[in-house]
Amino acid sequence: MAMGLDMFRGEHPEHLVFMPLKILNYSGSDPNLQYLCRGSLSDYAACQCKEDEGEVACINAQFVDTDVFFNLNAHYKSLQKVTFHGNNFQDLPSTSLFGSVLDLSYNFLQSVPFELPCPFPSLTSLDLRQNFLKNLVVNGSCLTKVRSVDLSRNQFYSLTSSFRHLASSAQPDTYVLRNPFHCDCKSNDYVTWIRDKHTLVCDRASPRNFVGARLVEVPLHKLDCSERTEKLMDFAHREYLKDFVCAIILEKIFQPKTCTVIGVGDNFNHPAMKNPACFQ
Repeated sequence: MAMGLDMFRGEHPEHLVFMPLKILNYSGSDPNLQYLCRGSLSDYAACQCKEDEGEVACINAQFVDTDVFFNLNAHYKSLQKVTFHGNNFQDLPSTSLFGSVLDLSYNFLQSVPFELPCPFPSLTSLDLRQNFLKNLVVNGSCLTKVRSVDLSRNQFYSLTSSFRHLASSAQPDTYVLRNPFHCDCKSNDYVTWIRDKHTLVCDRASPRNFVGARLVEVPLHKLDCSERTEKLMDFAHREYLKDFVCAIILEKIFQPKTCTVIGVGDNFNHPAMKNPACFQ
């Protein structure tokens, strides 16, 4: 006669042996298991770590706390590529990071530490697309090996003298901007510099009839400040989010005379698009 065992009451036959539970990685099991991260990053399904390739990627993980960078430093010392695309970082730690490729695109950064590139001498590519940067102030002496700094879709309305100096000392085609530039009575210096580098274009202008004019052609002596380009930008930004207005934007700094028309659809992956406050 069959007999049931109540394991919770300690009823089990003497020959029953309890063994430690082990997770075995049989062929055909979930391939993502091989990309599990170490430390606290292992708690996030959005994080994948390929140690044999020296890559760590946490995409759309909604990270806010910069302690995650310290976790990287504690567990990984030979990284080649670090990707934190689509998170909610508003600032960055000033401590050292690792890798030759650093992707911090689609976050909420308004500035970066001055010494950001210095702790990683192997850094060659820095992706800061789709943040809220209005300028880039970093130690240029630590950028000698950097070949690509992507600043597309930030809030560069003009180019400060410090940024122009930084960009002038870089290799050609290093800086990618694609930002909405304002043209008014305060624009002479940066527009003249842009012209010297053979690049384009006005996104907001005062007077308004110069919106869309190529920077190599806009008559500097006719620019004024009768229109507040900041207000024009605020209005355009709301319309940009709501109605998918296209804006003519700067293609590449140091690149030949080209310009690109980009639709707001490119911004749909940004966390801000999911925030109702952006549409108030």
